[in-house]
Amino acid sequence: MINVERLSKFCEFEKLKESWNRLRENQSGEDMIFLAHEWFDCWWRCYADDAQLFILEVKENDRLLGIAPLMLRKALLRGLPIRLLSFIDNGNSGHNDFIIEATRRREVLKAMFSYLREYHKEWDVLELKRIPPESSSVRFIQDVLRSEPIPFLKKAGTDAPYLRIEHDWRTFYNRLSNKKKKTLRNIQNRISREGGYVVKRITDFHDYQAIKPDLRDIVRNSWSAHHKSSLNRPENINFIDGLSLWAGSNGFLQLWLLSVNNQPIAYEYHLRYRNRVHGLRSSFNKNFGHLSPGAFLDYQIIKYYHECGEIAEYDMGGSADFYKRQWTKNVRRHTTFHIFSLNPYSRIVYFYELFSEFFLKHFRKYFL
Repeated sequence: MINVERLSKFCEFEKLKESWNRLRENQSGEDMIFLAHEWFDCWWRCYADDAQLFILEVKENDRLLGIAPLMLRKALLRGLPIRLLSFIDNGNSGHNDFIIEATRRREVLKAMFSYLREYHKEWDVLELKRIPPESSSVRFIQDVLRSEPIPFLKKAGTDAPYLRIEHDWRTFYNRLSNKKKKTLRNIQNRISREGGYVVKRITDFHDYQAIKPDLRDIVRNSWSAHHKSSLNRPENINFIDGLSLWAGSNGFLQLWLLSVNNQPIAYEYHLRYRNRVHGLRSSFNKNFGHLSPGAFLDYQIIKYYHECGEIAEYDMGGSADFYKRQWTKNVRRHTTFHIFSLNPYSRIVYFYELFSEFFLKHFRKYFL
């Protein structure tokens, strides 16, 4: 018999580590580094604030079948105050999903949503953001919600660029447009005229600690110095510290640092899991903007990933920014669900959101 339990205490979450990761690793193609127990552990210690854990654990005769890594917090949707259930994330994760035994996905999701329907008085909206297209969750979530039935809206999420590493570097480079190759030559010439440059690849936590002051110096002098994701903020640097300790100890860390004349001017922070690399953060010193350091570092990184022969995909992360689309036309189209509770207030929020989506769609159609 399948039963669902809710974990709301951090100590309960900690005890689940071994079985959590075992279940995640058995998901095969749907296994992601962003679903690792250690990822959520780092996140919660830095970003939890007033949120409450709302992790659902699905078992059958003490055998773990599924995990919903959720949290409950106060939020606004279209200006309306709500009790929001969501994945444990604030934009740091490239992709989100449930952790479910592959052959039992539909029945586990059904058990999860039946539980949420039963306890509908405790939440207003369930937001499931950035589910990747490879995940079978998208199809099963729709099927289950329609069978319950529970009101929901399915929306297009972010388009995240990714680069398949299918050829050797020379073949890949020759397929770039003449304009792109000319731009790269010009950037390399500008940097070369400045003197010597060094690109470091940091994979060890102790090496990360040694260059951390350089990263913070780059960020302090960047255009994004005051952005909410900036390493100037204590919670963000603490998150990266914790992530680097775990990643560096397990061979996941890939931190790139560009220096010109011994002056660090740009970095990119990646995580490598199996044969896939995920871009998480990047920044450059705006005082060296005329050298296009970010583009030059991208060039060096992509060249390395082609030459090392160990990477099948470079997931560039985030949204489809122009500089990323210059390297690849491939994008991963994520899906977001807004699912509404059965309580009366949630129904009001649902119809308000439905109207807003309809209005915005037709406004863009006729006026933009």
